[in-house]
Amino acid sequence: TSTYGTSVALVATMAPTTAYGTVTFYSGGPSGLNLGTCTVISSSSPAGSCNTSSVALPVAADAVTAVFAATTDYSASTSTASTITVSKATPTVSLSPSPSTVAAGASVTLTLTVPSAADAGTVAFTYGTSAPTQATALSGCASQAVNTTLLTATCTTTALPQGTDYLKAVFTPTGGTTDFTAATFTSNIPTITVTKPVANPTLTVSTANPYYGAGVQLTATMSPSGATGTVTFSNGSSCTLSSGACFATTTT
Repeated sequence: TSTYGTSVALVATMAPTTAYGTVTFYSGGPSGLNLGTCTVISSSSPAGSCNTSSVALPVAADAVTAVFAATTDYSASTSTASTITVSKATPTVSLSPSPSTVAAGASVTLTLTVPSAADAGTVAFTYGTSAPTQATALSGCASQAVNTTLLTATCTTTALPQGTDYLKAVFTPTGGTTDFTAATFTSNIPTITVTKPVANPTLTVSTANPYYGAGVQLTATMSPSGATGTVTFSNGSSCTLSSGACFATTTT
């Protein structure tokens, strides 16, 4: 017995043990699904055997046979079938954010790792602000494809709100309920702390060398531009931010 996507070792033993050549394994006979090949050579251990492994077995009671290809010394032959029962898989998927603490508006990368048994599919990333069960869609992260080489799906976002956010990912494997015990699988629910953003002002002076008594305009431009509030200059004048900037006029 095995589970879908789990590697199964396939071993062919020849009689006589000096029958050297290529063996191909099939599910459903020579006209069925090719599961891989191996070669029996003089130095095989144990003598007259070879083996390979396969993750290609479908969910079913698979009748697996080994077919020996004809050589100059031996004719082709096919083994009796061995039945391997493959059941549906229940993949465990793991979600992690990086970094785990970030200022509001900064980038966060969410990574979901899937097992090799479930190497293809899509992932929807969500967050909640009040409870782990809450699932608010993240813009641009609703359907991320799994990288079948890295076995991960990722999304980078700047949309997480300030506070403690509960993160979640729902994985939809390509095989659906044909190969898996459910249509979707939900990750663990890590948290991320989103702090207040740091507002950095840039000061611009209307003239660098004013004459005595002349008016000078002081402009504060904020980063990020969405910052709101009041800016106070070192001379005591102040202004209220609008669209990320404001100015005050003083005399020298």
